[in-house]
Amino acid sequence: MEKETPQGLRELAASWTCNPFSVTNHDGDPVALLRKVAASIEELGPVHIMDITYRSPPDPSITEITMSVYFSLDDED
Repeated sequence: MEKETPQGLRELAASWTCNPFSVTNHDGDPVALLRKVAASIEELGPVHIMDITYRSPPDPSITEITMSVYFSLDDED
């Protein structure tokens, strides 16, 4: 039989924080988009990156591309 944890997952998840932001490049230039995302992350200061997603439309005639960053602020002492 497993030991019970002091808190269940739901109680632990209540204290989790995930902050998102997205950057879009309307010209379809992935290098420029990556530079903007990197500059935005640097501007935030100390953070923990949880995930980064990349989206491009299925229609090749649309050049808009987007990256979303999911992060939590790093606790500074």
